[in-house]
Amino acid sequence: MIRTLERIDVSIPNPIFKSAEQLAKRLGMSLSKFYTAALATYVESHQGADVTERLNRIYETESSTLDHGLIKIQAASLEGETWWGTDNEHGAWLRLSGQRLEDAYGEDEPEYSLDLLKEVNPDYEAR
Repeated sequence: MIRTLERIDVSIPNPIFKSAEQLAKRLGMSLSKFYTAALATYVESHQGADVTERLNRIYETESSTLDHGLIKIQAASLEGETWWGTDNEHGAWLRLSGQRLEDAYGEDEPEYSLDLLKEVNPDYEAR
């Protein structure tokens, strides 16, 4: 695979440069590879910001609360599952998180009608 490299000149404060140089040496990396990895990590960490911004715009006008009845039904449906059992730590954590969801979305949560549904899932099979 042929990669095109871009040569650039940047100014970096001396303390940051020295720390980067020491870390790159400790990691056994060239400065070019170190800065490339650092920039790639920085860029990647900010790519989710667009998703967060879009979700924030949606929730400015739409509620994010869950129906209390739905939470109870979901928790009840898990009780018969083997991984939900009382004999393991994972099951205990799942029960606790289910209870905390019930606590967070109490009885006073508003009911939501089906007309608020944006799109019907054609693959859903009612049971």
